[in-house]
Amino acid sequence: MAQHFFPAVSPDGKWLAFNNNGNRWWRNGKSVAEHSDIWLMRNQPDGGGHQRLNQYRGRNLKPMWSPDSSQLYYISDRSDGVENIWRMPLKG
Repeated sequence: MAQHFFPAVSPDGKWLAFNNNGNRWWRNGKSVAEHSDIWLMRNQPDGGGHQRLNQYRGRNLKPMWSPDSSQLYYISDRSDGVENIWRMPLKG
């Protein structure tokens, strides 16, 4: 069952970024880790649909907006299981 968490409304109020975790997978053949992606939806009453922004093996967590709503920052362990901060420019 998928779960949604870490909601983040853009500073301009137009967008909602959030985490959705779904499948579980094995890392290095020995430990179970959650798979989590960042999703984006327009902040309006009908939701306006949503889209997955990334699909990397591992956990992509805690989306954070730039002050001008043009970029998302998030934590990901996609590089050898080490958590780092990543930046994703957004269009429109």
